[in-house]
Amino acid sequence: MTAIAPKIGCAPETLRVWYQKHLDKDNPIKVLQVSQEERIKQLERENNQLQRANERACKLFCVSFIFS
Repeated sequence: MTAIAPKIGCAPETLRVWYQKHLDKDNPIKVLQVSQEERIKQLERENNQLQRANERACKLFCVSFIFS
């Protein structure tokens, strides 16, 4: 990297970062891992929404039961 970087007009660290990003992008395991992480975050958000909806439904049921 230190020999190539000056030839293309950048710092060795910059070239290393570019190279690492290229490897990460083309690595199917890394891509799969990222998509799995995104899916987990999506499911966690959905789970939180469903829990809140369930809590609201329980509260409404209890209130309607008390006043009926």
